[in-house]
Amino acid sequence: LDRLAGFGVGAVAVGADFHGGRDRRENAADLGRLAQARGMACTVVPAVAVDRAPASSSRVRAALAAGDAAAAARLLGRPYRLAGTVVRGDGRGRRIGIPTANLGDIATLVPLPGVYAATAALADGDRPAVVNIGRLPTVGPDRPLTVEAHIPGWAGDLYGGTLAVGLVRRLRDERRFPDLDALVAQIRADIAGLASIGAEERTSW
Repeated sequence: LDRLAGFGVGAVAVGADFHGGRDRRENAADLGRLAQARGMACTVVPAVAVDRAPASSSRVRAALAAGDAAAAARLLGRPYRLAGTVVRGDGRGRRIGIPTANLGDIATLVPLPGVYAATAALADGDRPAVVNIGRLPTVGPDRPLTVEAHIPGWAGDLYGGTLAVGLVRRLRDERRFPDLDALVAQIRADIAGLASIGAEERTSW
């Protein structure tokens, strides 16, 4: 707090479960007393309950690890976003008529692999998208984990720019198909499945 006061900070806000200081022995009440002694205001923000339990980062991480993008969105109040630089892939999506933007340099937690209904943040606004997180088992074995987004009805060059996608709902597991034709048929079904997203989920688009 002394350092903050030196920068002219007049108020701090913490959650009700705040713990800090040496060995994290100070709680929110302790912080309030310390702040008052330094002429600073301290606001303790009560926990927000979602699904009858406090919303927390650990619950968000658990939901993402389970692939429950809808639960993560409820906890956050918005879809969980992945952002990365659009990098060049092997061009397979474009060759099969379903071009994708491949995201690299993702700095945040990547959820359980699978196919997700999502939004893509573009210069002209958010658009529905299908995001695949996985290792493309139909293409070949031992491939690295990739995150790629297909934006139906949109064409443009995103290479080198940053693209953020918001994960609305997990549609299915990633799985190996017998051939590319079967994979393409399933991807087209995934795209058609965007129409089944409910009105409440659509408010994020």
